Amino acid sequence: MSVEDSDSGSGGRTTCNLTDGSPYFVLTPFGADFTGGTATVYRLSTGRALDREEAAERSLTVGCHDGGRPPLSSEATFTVRVLDENDHAPRFVHPSYSANVRENGSIPQIPILRVSAVDDDEGPNADVRYSLANTLAARYATIDPTSGMISARTVLDHEVATRVELVVVATDRGQPVARSSSAVVSVSVVDINDETPTFTRSNYSFGTYENQPPGTPSVRYDR
Repeated sequence: MSVEDSDSGSGGRTTCNLTDGSPYFVLTPFGADFTGGTATVYRLSTGRALDREEAAERSLTVGCHDGGRPPLSSEATFTVRVLDENDHAPRFVHPSYSANVRENGSIPQIPILRVSAVDDDEGPNADVRYSLANTLAARYATIDPTSGMISARTVLDHEVATRVELVVVATDRGQPVARSSSAVVSVSVVDINDETPTFTRSNYSFGTYENQPPGTPSVRYDR
């Protein structure tokens, strides 16, 4: 930034400083105006690291006074917007999820539950997409990449799998490097009475001796 005073001599020489004592910025004299004018140039730089998630904007006030008698002064207030970097990974609302699903649903794609993750960044850095980790359990389900809704991919059978554990991955669209996190979704397949009793063998052969009292065990003949 540059300041100038149209007076001559000491009345035209200006001195500037930060009047609010902000530790986040430093004002340094940089020399005369590069164009050859009478303005004095100052360089404003950061005094410490800025965190957009702590404050998206920082204000500072610069006060300038000349060397005249009496000295005259003026002030200007600046707003510095802190641009976002992708320094946060998506964070699931719950560390883990669980759901119960009755087996033998009439159709696949039946909704199971919805997961949700938030990202403290902004813009594409906070735009979260969902996917399922490439595990064996992933063959049982699918997930909507934008809504986080998990649905059954196939009809679930309690007699095949009583529990399915899915790993959901939330990934932001940050550049140049996207960040991600994961959560476990445990799906219990609830049993229904869909199986009839079955004999372990197709036929049996038994024998017993005559004149045995009631309750005498029979003798089994395997064939």
